[in-house]
Amino acid sequence: MKIIENYPIIMGKHCASTSLSEIMKFNGYNYMTESLVFGISGGLDFLYFNQHFEEYSRLVFFRTPMLEVDFFNNINNPYKWNFRKDIDWKEIENYIDNNIPVLFLTDPSMLNLFDTKIKSAAGHTLTLIGYDEKNVYISDGLKDTILKCTKENLINAIGEPKPVFYEKNIWGPVHPVKINESIEQLIVKGVQRNAYTMLYSKSSSKGIAAIDKLKNEIDHWVDLPNFLGLCSHVYHSIELIGTGGNGFRKLYLNFLIEASNYVRDIANSKLIVIMDKITRQYRTLSRGFYMISKNKQSTNTGDIKEILNNISILEESFWREVETLFPVYEFAKEDIVH
Repeated sequence: MKIIENYPIIMGKHCASTSLSEIMKFNGYNYMTESLVFGISGGLDFLYFNQHFEEYSRLVFFRTPMLEVDFFNNINNPYKWNFRKDIDWKEIENYIDNNIPVLFLTDPSMLNLFDTKIKSAAGHTLTLIGYDEKNVYISDGLKDTILKCTKENLINAIGEPKPVFYEKNIWGPVHPVKINESIEQLIVKGVQRNAYTMLYSKSSSKGIAAIDKLKNEIDHWVDLPNFLGLCSHVYHSIELIGTGGNGFRKLYLNFLIEASNYVRDIANSKLIVIMDKITRQYRTLSRGFYMISKNKQSTNTGDIKEILNNISILEESFWREVETLFPVYEFAKEDIVH
């Protein structure tokens, strides 16, 4: 059996940001809390997709699907996911033998580690840190201890294609990390990236444009198959599926509070106050979808539409304030590719 020694196991709010925080601490950057990782990644988003699958004919997510890649790009340690039909487990074991942790995107319902049998609508990030002949040993932000599962279960969990990539066997080793910039510089780059992804996405399915798109289409959801199930899934996506609450906005609020200790412009701005208002609106939004899903109010979506309008206005105000505080240079604009 081989397990990476002295690997920090952390129980966090969100799978990906917790995994990255662990990896950064493993590399000696103990100040890299989950909240700081999430903010430096530029992790917030609003994604709204029209799907062609009956179970999830509409999908709504609240953070970037490229969080892991964006984080490492922002700290100038480029990273990429591998997309392969088959995985060479000898290669994986060689990374572990050399104390290199490996990230995987999985379906937690297939791991037999958690009390869930419902297939995930998106990938769940965990870190492989050990193996023996039949089992693998993983760190998962949902638990504060090393978890063991069979290699067969992990193979099944990574073999299911997931939105938004629709690829299977998504994984990547994290080689030793070195940061050459100050925490202040990293924070500013993170909020700059996030401002542009929210304000200037070329896709109507991302950012503030997606909030407005959902606002304009929500009245038509009542005619969709599994309307109540869709509402239930949005509620879970906002509050329960590893978001830290309020569609990741509470996690981002914690980032701003931490960041204000490093960046004076954040401390002296209205950003924390506005984000606090935004988190409250997402909480109200989740409650509205929950009430509809449980048939505790009529299927009238007017209230949802009004809340989405409030969120759109507040998000626009927040990210314009960021843009005013931290103008994005041309190279930063070119760096944002999604």
